Amino acid sequence: MKIILTGAHGTGKSTLLEPLREYYQLPTLKRTVRTFWEDNGVVDFEKLPTDVRTVFQKQLLLNQLEKENTLWKKGFVTDRSVLDYLGYAIVSSNMSGVDLDLYKSLIRERLLQYDYIIYCPVEFPAEAEYLRAHPDSQKEVAGVLEEHLALWLRDDQYCIVRGSVEDRLETIKEYIQKAQK
Repeated sequence: MKIILTGAHGTGKSTLLEPLREYYQLPTLKRTVRTFWEDNGVVDFEKLPTDVRTVFQKQLLLNQLEKENTLWKKGFVTDRSVLDYLGYAIVSSNMSGVDLDLYKSLIRERLLQYDYIIYCPVEFPAEAEYLRAHPDSQKEVAGVLEEHLALWLRDDQYCIVRGSVEDRLETIKEYIQKAQK
C-alpha cells in the first residue's frame, strides 16, 4: 500500500503521518525536503536565485522518487508527494518550456501509480518555520496542486481531508476501506 499526503506547507501532512503509519503498519518517508536542504547546506531556500531553485526542484523530485523506489514493494506513507514538487517548481523557480513539460509528465505518471492520494487543503495560514517555504506562498502552491489534481485525476482517485486530526484520519480510513471493496 502506497499512501501519499499532498498539500502546501503548513496543511497538516506531517501531523497525519505517524497515526497513519501506526494504523496501516507502513514504513514512512518523512522530512525528505528538510533533510535534502540540510544535506546540501541550504539554510534559506527563499534566498536562492530562481535558477538555482530550479536545479534544486529537479534534484528534490529525483530524491523523492529514489526514496519511494526503495520502499515501493513494501509500501509506505509519505508526508511529501511528487505533486508537491510541481507546486513549488511553478511558484518559486523559473522552470519552463520543455523542462516543465517533462517534469509534469514524470509527476503525472507517478501520481497514477500510488494506491491512495490524500490531499490536505489550506485550512489555516502556515507559520514561518525553519526550512519551510514562506507562509505567503501557501495558497499559491495549493492552487497549483488543486489545479493539477482536477486536471489529471478523477474525483474518486484522491481524497480531500479537512477538520481535526481525528476527522482527517477517519476520512482517510473510510476512503481506503471503500476503495478496497
